[in-house]
Amino acid sequence: MKCQTLSHIVEFRIPGFENVHPRGYFHCLALSGKDSREWYKDFIELCSDKIGGGFFPVCRLGDGEFEFCIGKWISPAKQVNESLHGYIYRKLRDRVTHMRSHYFKLGDRLAGHYTKDEWKQNRNKAAATLREISEIGVICPNFEYDDVQFAQQYYRPMLNWFSINNIRLTERNYFSFFFIYAMMSGPDRFRLLTNRNVLVVTNFDAAKKQNIQKSLLSDGCRTVQFVNISAERTLYDTIDLSEIIHPLDIVLLGAGVGKFNIIPQLRGTNTICLDIGFIMEIYANPDIKHDKLMTRVFTVCDHEDDPVCLKS
Repeated sequence: MKCQTLSHIVEFRIPGFENVHPRGYFHCLALSGKDSREWYKDFIELCSDKIGGGFFPVCRLGDGEFEFCIGKWISPAKQVNESLHGYIYRKLRDRVTHMRSHYFKLGDRLAGHYTKDEWKQNRNKAAATLREISEIGVICPNFEYDDVQFAQQYYRPMLNWFSINNIRLTERNYFSFFFIYAMMSGPDRFRLLTNRNVLVVTNFDAAKKQNIQKSLLSDGCRTVQFVNISAERTLYDTIDLSEIIHPLDIVLLGAGVGKFNIIPQLRGTNTICLDIGFIMEIYANPDIKHDKLMTRVFTVCDHEDDPVCLKS
C-alpha cells in the first residue's frame, strides 16, 4: 500500500499564542495550505459542535505513541550544530540503552510500563482503535517541528504505518497535536468548559482528584465526575461507567498509551472525548507549566496573567 503523504508545510501559529510562539518558529505537516490559525478555528468549531452529540474521540499521538505503534527504535537525526563524533556517540548510546531495556516506559508521569512482548501484542489494539477513530473522530499526531530535532524521524514511518493499517488522514479527521494543548490552556477552554458536565478519566489519588476538580470548576465546569485508572498498566484496564450520572458534555482523558484500550470503552458516554495528556497534569498542578524542566509549548498563552482578557 502506498504511504500517505502530507504534501503541505504550513507556518504554525495559533490565536492566543502568537506572542509566546511568534511566527516563523514552528511549522507543521498539513493536507492543505490553509493558514494554521483558520485550521485551529475549524478544530474549535468541530469540538464545540460535538459536545453531547454522540461518541466523538479526539486522540493525540506524540513521540511515545509513535514508538509504541511503529514497534522499533528510530534514532534521532543529527542536530544542526552537533559534531559527527557527538552524533555517533549519542546514536550508539541510545541503541544500547534500548536493547538493554526489558520495558517500554514513557512520559514524565509514568504513562506506561510494559514488557516488550506486551508492547508488541497490543500494537494491533492500537491500530484498531486508531482506525475506528479515523472513521468517527479526530487524530492529532505531533507532526509539528522547529529547528531542533525532536521526533521528525518518526513522521514517514508513522505515515507508512497508517497506510498499512488502513488509517487514512483526511481534512475531516486530521488536526494538529498542539491544537488540543492550546484549546485547553488558552481562552478557548472557557467556551468549551463553561456550564459543562465533565467526566475525568485518569489515574489519581485523593489530592490529585481534588486539585483537578478545583481547576475545572474554576474554569467554569458545572459538575466534575471521575473514573480512576491504573498508573502504568492502563492497556489492561476495564473501566466501570455504571455509576456515572448522565448526560455528560465532555470527557477528559489522560491515559498514556493506555488510551488505545480506554477510548473504545468510552463509547457509552455519547459525547466528545478529549485525550488531553499533559494538560491533565496542569489541572492537577497549575504551576507545572512554568517549570522549565516540565513545561510544554502552547500551554502558556499570551495573556496568562490577565484572566479578564482570557475570558473575554
